[in-house]
Amino acid sequence: MKGAFHAAAALAALVSTTAQAAEPVCMTRAEVNSVIAYALPVALEPVMTTCKQHLAPDAYLLVGGRQMADSLAAKKADYWKDAKAAVTRVWGGGKMLDMPDEALQVSLATKVSQEISGKLKPRACKDISAIAAKLAPLSPDQTVALAAELIIVAVRGRGKAGADICQDD
Repeated sequence: MKGAFHAAAALAALVSTTAQAAEPVCMTRAEVNSVIAYALPVALEPVMTTCKQHLAPDAYLLVGGRQMADSLAAKKADYWKDAKAAVTRVWGGGKMLDMPDEALQVSLATKVSQEISGKLKPRACKDISAIAAKLAPLSPDQTVALAAELIIVAVRGRGKAGADICQDD
């Protein structure tokens, strides 16, 4: 379970590991939800790739992960505007955030993939697959809401570089 928490917390990299704001800044629950809704289908790609060689062929992540990623991805555009606004606010602007949306989306996808690929341990794959199987009956919105809450609990009070989860939200 700890390994799965690490993989989920890697999504919070958009929140906590690269913030550049001069003043400490926090993300609201709604902002975290938007960022996670946008990033979760992106994050599933490197998880499935990394875990493919470490799971049995019938593991849920390998047989149902693609469907889960696709159903989440179908909704990510709905969250882009709010996710971009949150990331822009936390990162404090800058050249990267002045780029067109398509280029920024590619940059964020690369950042999420690198963060997960660099932190995901093969021993976490079974846990992640088991968790994904438990999430499968949920709608994409329910999956995102649960993932966001877990990440809020995991990273609240541990923000780096001035970013954190708002305490009063």
